[in-house]
Amino acid sequence: MILPPSPGNRYINEILNTDVNNKMFFSKKDSLNIMAQSLNSQKIEIDKIILDKLNSTTFEKEMIKLKNGKQYNFYEMKVPVFSLDNQKAYVELDYRCGGLCGGGKAIFLEKIKGKWKIVEKRTTWIS
Repeated sequence: MILPPSPGNRYINEILNTDVNNKMFFSKKDSLNIMAQSLNSQKIEIDKIILDKLNSTTFEKEMIKLKNGKQYNFYEMKVPVFSLDNQKAYVELDYRCGGLCGGGKAIFLEKIKGKWKIVEKRTTWIS
């Protein structure tokens, strides 16, 4: 059975069956939680202190630049999914720079001693 795509462009069964450091990253107990997140994605707000430090844009604004013949480049971060115990997370980060330029990463994070740490990064696409 192929489950609906997670927030972003990876399928949930791909995320659930991913081996990180020679063990399954998410457990079977996480599957329903990840499915619920996918079906009921909520708006995520970035803290104003962090947002003020970012040069942010929207995909729509960048596509207008493209239509007007201007160069664009930006990062696009997908909505993360979390394990049932909120100790593991999966997120995708794409770099888009027009035409045949760009690439994507899958990032696996784990909360260690109260801080999120990247435990593995994988290339998901390259152009």
